[in-house]
Amino acid sequence: MILLLCTGAMIQAQDKFYLRNGSLVKGRYIHKLSTDTTIHVALEGGYIVIPQATLAYAKFKRHYGTEDDGNERVVPKVRPPGFYGALSAGINIGSHSTYYNTVKPFVESLFGYRWDKVKNVGGGISFDGYERYYAVPMYVHYEYDIGYQNFHPYLYGNAGYGHVWEKHPSAEGVTVKGGRYLAIGFGYKIRAGNNDIRLSLGFKSQQANLKVDENLIWGFSSRKQNMNRVVAKVGFTF
Repeated sequence: MILLLCTGAMIQAQDKFYLRNGSLVKGRYIHKLSTDTTIHVALEGGYIVIPQATLAYAKFKRHYGTEDDGNERVVPKVRPPGFYGALSAGINIGSHSTYYNTVKPFVESLFGYRWDKVKNVGGGISFDGYERYYAVPMYVHYEYDIGYQNFHPYLYGNAGYGHVWEKHPSAEGVTVKGGRYLAIGFGYKIRAGNNDIRLSLGFKSQQANLKVDENLIWGFSSRKQNMNRVVAKVGFTF
């Protein structure tokens, strides 16, 4: 509920306050109360009190020459729409059936656009290590934030193509090519100022296509190898 309280405040610049119900309030941000649950916004002929729980996000203008120079900020509980990027590092846990269990590192870079407040769509690229191979998958990335709190869960999914090559050529007559790449997972985002710390656990599957020269009589044969891994990673959104 928003209460209208009359004062003689004059508006020198307008900040924009987007509420969760879709409303837009334009005025000058004054301050937060000591309870940190409401904010005051000056309007023509008065000011309003906005409960923090109803605020989606805010865009500010600096107010020079006043007691409030614009340095104080309300940290929104919902990220505004716009472009974003993320960097992550993690480990692939698991192995091919003919190898012992292994833990291999990887790095990941994401870029995209946040729309509808909690839906994020974009692209990504990563560098993965496996027992016999290296892989560089490129993929479409989708995230869905569950909730608006400073500590909230999210879901993600990737789909694309991974370029694969052998660390050390195994034998003559064997050609390795890339294949489809899929990943799903869940995690938590922790608000850190205007950015997020990302912690997640998931599953990925990278396919490698092998072309083997059997002999001159039988010719070539094709084989597919699926490298399925449990994934744990930590990252940073900016």
